[in-house]
Amino acid sequence: MPLLLTLRVWAWRARPLLALVLLALLALAAAHAVAPDAPAPAVLVAATDLAAGDVLTGDDLRAVPLDPAPVGAPTDPAAVVGRALAVAVPAGLPLVPELLDGERFTRDPPAGTVVVPLELDEAAVLVAGDRVDVLAVGCPEHPAALARRALVVQAAEPTGSGGVGPVLVAVTRAEVSEISEVRAVCQLGAALVE
Repeated sequence: MPLLLTLRVWAWRARPLLALVLLALLALAAAHAVAPDAPAPAVLVAATDLAAGDVLTGDDLRAVPLDPAPVGAPTDPAAVVGRALAVAVPAGLPLVPELLDGERFTRDPPAGTVVVPLELDEAAVLVAGDRVDVLAVGCPEHPAALARRALVVQAAEPTGSGGVGPVLVAVTRAEVSEISEVRAVCQLGAALVE
């Protein structure tokens, strides 16, 4: 018997089985379509307007179902109670890690410092935790270090053009002023120190 004829005969005989499989698939699709969706996860949001520096208590939190929930939004109060806010937070805003002190950067900036972005040629080799002296490169009028033992709190991120973005460095307020003045006229560099 030719192959094509054999296949047609087997297909004809398998009709009841194929109909049963098709009915089972339709039943599964129908059950999935009418099944209730899973409830949205209840994430923690600010119960009232909160100021930068406020230390979160249980009274500052409210659980709200959000779908989709923001990435990293906490669901357990223990994850945020006792933490300070890095910025002011309006009521109803999810308390994602980036809003909390010590969560914005890979390394926490030392107390009393401010974080500045620096465009440095050396940025690609610096990692969070490195200590650097920030220098004015090719500027004889600024021979001394603009910042000493500044902590790299966040390494530079790759850019779409193949380069790297700024490195984030914690410096004193006095050093910020000097860096701001010098970067307008000179290129900045960094020397890795211990």
